Amino acid sequence: MNRTTGTYRFTRSANSVTGFFSKNRASTDALAALENWQAKGVGREFNIDDDQEEQIVATLTFDFSDRVIAGVQLVEMCEKHGVERTFIA
Repeated sequence: MNRTTGTYRFTRSANSVTGFFSKNRASTDALAALENWQAKGVGREFNIDDDQEEQIVATLTFDFSDRVIAGVQLVEMCEKHGVERTFIA
């Protein structure tokens, strides 16, 4: 099966009430978003490339056939945890 890979930077969302009130580091909330995203689909993986207090850079891999749902669920999990993502490569 074809796989899709992308690298993203996850940081605290400036427009999120959830993020504003979070007692966690931005990287902790980003990791929670990634773990929830991974659990929602078969064959989803992520690898942390850089973990700092205010950001995580991670490479996400998922099946090409899952790309639409994976993207929607990634947005949902980021919003739920008060983080935002920026595509790097």
